[in-house]
Amino acid sequence: MLRSNVAAGNFPGSPSSVGGTSVSNYDSLRILVLGDSGVGKSSLVHILCHGTVLTNPTWTIGASVEVKFHFYKEGSSEETKQKPVILELFDIGGSLQHKSSRHIFYHNFHGVMFVHDLTNKKSLKNLLKWKDELVNRNHEGVSNLSMDGLMRSYNDFRGERYLTVPVLMVGTKSDIVPSPARLDRVTSIGKELGACDTIKLNCLNPSTVQAGTSCAVTLSKFYDKVIENSSSGRSHSSSSQTASSKLSSTHSKLSSGNLTRIHIE
Repeated sequence: MLRSNVAAGNFPGSPSSVGGTSVSNYDSLRILVLGDSGVGKSSLVHILCHGTVLTNPTWTIGASVEVKFHFYKEGSSEETKQKPVILELFDIGGSLQHKSSRHIFYHNFHGVMFVHDLTNKKSLKNLLKWKDELVNRNHEGVSNLSMDGLMRSYNDFRGERYLTVPVLMVGTKSDIVPSPARLDRVTSIGKELGACDTIKLNCLNPSTVQAGTSCAVTLSKFYDKVIENSSSGRSHSSSSQTASSKLSSTHSKLSSGNLTRIHIE
């Protein structure tokens, strides 16, 4: 089921370019937000897209999608002022009971945020499981394949052990982390995930992501990498278009200047 809440919002519509490539060629880029239930993914997405605290968070069933407008090289002399890039942040539900169906959202994405709770060591370790689930997403139901199909699946699997899109690791609840020592353990996991950077923030404090803060700068650089990576034609895609078809109405809503929140169940 698809549900949407639309709030008016205007953005410039004239064309722009990134590295010689028209932004209009990739108006909308998809970023997956992955992590265990309860780590604060929905609160994170809300504060990134709206700059305010999510006062009444609920459990995400399926996926919740919010959009953020980002200017390439924002704040620098290279900033693209004519038209923002539309970033679709896919908050994927972390419930184990929906694990077998999550793979329908793991297609045609351009970046990944792996989210963990700084007060929950297990949620950090589980990010490696989330990465494995993501890179193995095209191999659901391989038991039904022929021998030739299995060999092709195996060869694809060997070539997809690493993500080819920008990855950011996010630690939430930094305001209640018990000790600085735990923050050091993030580094080794981040390397295994292929993260280009890490941030630690408090989703109950909007000032954490205000312009000029270290978190805001890191996030902006990550978004820029997503755009750059996409402009070179790189994304994780699949022949399955299940999730894409469910979101076919997203662009028509955005074209009218509306900020859209979509829930998929």
